[in-house]
Amino acid sequence: MTIEAGDKRRDAEIEEEMLYAESILEHDDQHDDDKIDVNAFLTQKEAPENIHKRRKRIKYAMTQQHLQMANVTQEQIAKRPVAGVIKRVSLKNFMCHANFELELGPRLNFIIGHNGSGKSSILTAISVCLGAKATETNRGNSLKDLIKEGTNMSQIKVVLSNVGDYCFEPEKYGDEIIIERTIRRDGSGAVPYIIRSETGKKISSKKSDLDTILDAFSIAVSNPMVFLSQDQARSFLTASSDADKYRHFMRGTLMEDIVNNFMKVNDTIEKIDTKLMRLKESTIALKAKATEARELHMRLKESDQLRRSAFLYRGKYFWMEHQSIKESMEASRVRYEESLNQIAEIDNLIDENNLKIDALQKKKSGLDGKLEKLRQDLTDIKPKYSSQKDLTNTATRTAEDLVSNLEKNNAELKSFAKQIASLEKHIAKEEEKLREKNGGSKDALKQRLEDLVQEDTDLSRKLNELRQRENSTRTASHEAYSALDNEIREKAESLNDARQELNRIKQGSKQHNPLALLNKSVQDVVHHLKNTRFSDRVIGPISSYTFVKSEHKKWTQLINAQCGAHVNTFIVRNANDQRQLKKLLDKFHCRSTILIRRPERFDFSNGKPNGDYLTVLDCLEFTDDDVKYALIDLAHLESVVLCDDRYQAQNVVEDRSSNVLVALCPVDPRQGLRQQKRSAHGAFMSDPLYYENIPKIGVQNASADTSGIEENIEHLKREVAELKGKKENAVNEANEKSRKINNEIKEIQNHKRKLASEKYNLDSALDDSSDSAKLIEYSNARDDLVQRKSTLEQSIPDLQDQIYHAQEKAKSYNSALVELKQEATKLREFMDALRNDKITVDTDIGTCNQTIHHFERQKAQQQEAFKDFKKNEQKWQDMLQESLAKAQEACSKEEADRLHVKSIENVQREIQRINEDIKRADELLGKEPDAIINEDEDARKSFNDAFHLYLETNEAKKLLMDSFSTRLKAFRNSRSAACGAAQMTFNSSLEFRNFSGTLEFDHGRRTLQMLVSTKNDKKPRNVDSLSGGEKSFSQIALLLSTWKLMRSRIKGLDEFDVFMDQVNRKIGMKLMLSKLSEDLESQTIFITPQDIGQIAELDENLVRIHRIRDPRAH
Repeated sequence: MTIEAGDKRRDAEIEEEMLYAESILEHDDQHDDDKIDVNAFLTQKEAPENIHKRRKRIKYAMTQQHLQMANVTQEQIAKRPVAGVIKRVSLKNFMCHANFELELGPRLNFIIGHNGSGKSSILTAISVCLGAKATETNRGNSLKDLIKEGTNMSQIKVVLSNVGDYCFEPEKYGDEIIIERTIRRDGSGAVPYIIRSETGKKISSKKSDLDTILDAFSIAVSNPMVFLSQDQARSFLTASSDADKYRHFMRGTLMEDIVNNFMKVNDTIEKIDTKLMRLKESTIALKAKATEARELHMRLKESDQLRRSAFLYRGKYFWMEHQSIKESMEASRVRYEESLNQIAEIDNLIDENNLKIDALQKKKSGLDGKLEKLRQDLTDIKPKYSSQKDLTNTATRTAEDLVSNLEKNNAELKSFAKQIASLEKHIAKEEEKLREKNGGSKDALKQRLEDLVQEDTDLSRKLNELRQRENSTRTASHEAYSALDNEIREKAESLNDARQELNRIKQGSKQHNPLALLNKSVQDVVHHLKNTRFSDRVIGPISSYTFVKSEHKKWTQLINAQCGAHVNTFIVRNANDQRQLKKLLDKFHCRSTILIRRPERFDFSNGKPNGDYLTVLDCLEFTDDDVKYALIDLAHLESVVLCDDRYQAQNVVEDRSSNVLVALCPVDPRQGLRQQKRSAHGAFMSDPLYYENIPKIGVQNASADTSGIEENIEHLKREVAELKGKKENAVNEANEKSRKINNEIKEIQNHKRKLASEKYNLDSALDDSSDSAKLIEYSNARDDLVQRKSTLEQSIPDLQDQIYHAQEKAKSYNSALVELKQEATKLREFMDALRNDKITVDTDIGTCNQTIHHFERQKAQQQEAFKDFKKNEQKWQDMLQESLAKAQEACSKEEADRLHVKSIENVQREIQRINEDIKRADELLGKEPDAIINEDEDARKSFNDAFHLYLETNEAKKLLMDSFSTRLKAFRNSRSAACGAAQMTFNSSLEFRNFSGTLEFDHGRRTLQMLVSTKNDKKPRNVDSLSGGEKSFSQIALLLSTWKLMRSRIKGLDEFDVFMDQVNRKIGMKLMLSKLSEDLESQTIFITPQDIGQIAELDENLVRIHRIRDPRAH
C-alpha cells in the first residue's frame, strides 16, 4: 500500500470516529430514571381485594386436594409408589455406628431409641451423603470429624426409590438410584461420590449429576428447614421474637435467597450505570487523543543515517555485553566447584559428630535402663522393709513375753519354797501332837468340811477364769499396741511426705513453675517429653496451661474441685502418639488421662447462659487455645455458673430460661456444692465438692497458696500426738487391769490356803487316827509341792533357751532391717551418681548438636551459593543466548569489530551522542518515530473499541432492567400467594384443637406475628401470651405451614418433642400425623427418644417405627 492510499484510508476512519464521538456527546443520561427501589417495591402493601381473591383461589385449590384425598384410602396411599423417597440407609464406621443398615418406609418414619444410641447420626448421614457440608450438620467443622474413632474411612449409602410418577431416567438407573459417599481421614483415595444403578453399575461420580437428581426429586439438602437437627429444631420451635419467626419462614421457603439475589442484581445494575458513565467520559477523551496522534504522525520526518549509526553501535554494545556475560558465567562456575569441595568436608565433620551423638545416646539409654532398674529395686525394697519391720517388732514382743513368763515362774518357785517350809513346820507340830485328840460334834464338823470343799472348788473355778482373763487382756493389749504402732508409723510417713511436698512446692513457687504443684510422676513425664519423639505436638498436663484470672482468685478452690478430673490430662493428636505417651506414663507409674483430639475451633456460644452470670470459663485464662477448647469440650466450662450461695445456685438451675445446667457455690473453707439439672421436668441433684490442699490451677506467676498443706501438716502432728497419748493410755489401762486381776488371784490363793488349813484341822478332828493321817497329808502335800517345784525348775532352762532364741531372732530381724535400710541408701546414692552421669551425657550431646548446627549453617551457606549457581545456571545460559541473539539481530560480528571502541562505556557514550543528534533532528516532533506511529494506531483502535463497548453495555443494561422488573412483580405475587397458603395451612392446623388464628407478615419490618385464639378467647392474641403447651402447638402449626410450601420430597426432624410434656407431645404428634398423611408425594423422618407407640394411634400402612439399639452395647 502506498503512503497516499494509507493516508486516505486513515482520514476516512478518523471522520467515522468523529461521528461516533458526536453521537455519544448527544446521548443524554437517561439511566438514572430507570432505577428501581427494590426494598420499597417488595415492602409495598398489596391491595386487599387482590389478597382476598388470591386466598379464595388457594382455599379452592386446598379444598380440591382434600376432596381428591378423601377418595383415596390409606392402604392405597401406602401402596402407591413414590419416586425420590429413601428406601434404605447403610452406614459403615460413621460416627458411633460400625456397621448399620435401616429400611425406611415411603411415608412417615419414626426412629426411636435411648440417648446416645446414634439416632441423630442417621439424619446427619443422609444429609452428608446427599451433599451437605460438615458445618451444615452442627456435628463438626470437617467431614473427618464424622469418621468413627479408631478407623480411617467412613462410607454412607442411600438408596432412592425410582418407581412411580416423575421417576428419573429409569432406562439408565432402573427402579433404584444408589448414592454412595466415602470419607477418608487422610483425604486421599476414591472419589467422594459414586452414583450407581439398581444393579450396582457405576453411572457417575460427579457432584453436578447428584445435584441434577436431587433437583428432579425436589430434595433441597442446603435448605436448613429440610433436615432440622436438634439445635435447628429447638431454634425454630422456641423462636421467641417475630423477627426470628419471619427469618425461619423465609429461609425455609427459600424466599430469603430470592430476595438476596434481587439485591445482588440491583447492585449489579448500579455498577453498570457507573461503568456507563465512565465509558462515556473515557470515549470522549479517546477521541481527542486520536485526533492529536494523527496530526503528530503527519509531521513525522525520518533521519536514516543517524538511525543506522545508532543501530550499528547498539549491535556493538550487544556483542560486548555478550562477552561480559560469558566471562561472569565462567567465574561463577569456578566458585561452584569450590563450594562442592567445602560441602563434602562439612558433611564428614557432621557425620563424625552424629556418630558421637549415637554413642552418647546409647550410653544415655543404658543409664536410663540402669536408673529404671534401680528405681524398681528401690520400689521393691519398700514393702520388704515394711514387712521386715513388722517381723522385728513381733520377735521383740515375743522375747519380752517369754522374759515375763520366766519372771512369773521364778516368783512361783519362791511361793512353792515358802509353802514347803510351812508344811515342814506343820509336820513338826503334828509329830508333837501324836498323843493329843480333838473334841466336839462330828456332824457339825462334817458339814463344815463339805462347805469348805465346795468353797474351795468355787475358788478354783474363779481362779481359772481370772487367769484366762489375764491372758485375754495381755493378748488384746499386744494387738492394740501393734495397731496403734502401725497407725502412728503411717501418720508419721504421711507427715514426712507432706513436709517434703511443702518444700517442693515452695521451691517451685520461687521459680514460678506451675509443674511444681503436680505429682512427682507427672513432673518426670513432662521432663522426658522433650526427649521423646512424637509424630505431632503433645500438650500437657492441662493445668500447666490454665490459670485463674487474678480478679477471680476467690473462686480458685471451687474451680479446681470442678476441673480436678482433668488437671493431669495430656492431649495428643493421633493414636500412635497416644501409645507412645502411654508407655512413658507407665514407665513413671503416672495415671494421667490421655485425650486424643485434633486442634479445632468451634462456636460454643449456644452453651453460654442466658443472662449476666459468671461462668468458670470467664474466670480462666489459657496460654494455649487447644487446651481452652479441649476443656470446653470435656467439662463444658462455658455453661458452669459460679454463685455465692446454694440458694442462688438452685434458683439459677431451676430457671429454664437461663440455659444453665450446672451451678457451683462455696459451703465452707473445705468444700463446695454442685447443683445440676437432671431432666427437662425440673428435677435436680446436689453433689459435694471437696477442696484440695494445694489447688493445681492458680493465678499465673503468683506464689502458691500453701495454707492448705500447712494446715494438713499441723493436723497430722496433732493426730500423731493423739495416737501416742492413746497408746500410753492403753498401756496404763492394760497394766491397771492386769494389776487388779493379779490382786484378785492373790486374794483367792490366800483364801484357798486358809481353807486348806481349816480343812486339814477338820479332817484331823473327824478322824480318831487323824494324828498320823494329817501327818501323812502334810507329808503328801509337801511331796506334791516338791514335785511341782522340781518340774517348774526343770522347765526354766528350756524357757531360758526359748528367750535366748527369741532374742537372737529379734536381733537377726533387726540386722536384716538395717541391711535393707543400708541397701536403699546405696541405691539412692547409685541413682544420684547415674543422674550426674546422665547430665554429663546430655551436656555432651548438646555440645555435639551445637557443633552440628554450626556446621549445618556453614553447609547451608555453601549450599546457597551452590543453589544460586544451579538456579542461575540456566538463567546465565538464557542470558548468553539472548545477548547473542540480540547482537546477531543488530549486526554481524564483523560489522561490530569494524567499530574500534575499547570499552562498553565508550559504546554507550557514542550511542548517547547519536541519540542526542536524532533528538535534535526530531525536536519538532517531541517523540520517537516508532512511538508516534504506534500511538496513532493504538489511539484509533482504543477509540473504536470503547465506542462499541459502550453501546453493548447500554443495550445489556436495558435488557436486564426489563427482566428484573418483570421478575420483581412475579416474585411479589408469588410471595403473597405463599403467605396466603401458609395462612390457610396454619388455620387448618389450629382447627385440629379448635383454635383459630392468623399469620401477619410485615415485609417492611421483616416480622411474622402469630395471633392465636383458643376456645375461651374472644379475639386472637400473641402466641407469646399462651401457655407453654399451647405455644408449642402453635409453633408446630407454623412448622407444618412452612413444610407445606417447601414441597420437599424428604423432610427430617430431630428430637422436636424433648422439652414438651406428655399431653402436648401427644396432641402435637397427632397433628403432624394428620397433616403429613395428606401429603402423598413426600417422606418424613422423625428422630425422638420417646416411645411413639404409646403417644399416638398409628396407621401401619403409613407409619413405620424403627427402634435403634445402642451400638456400644454390642
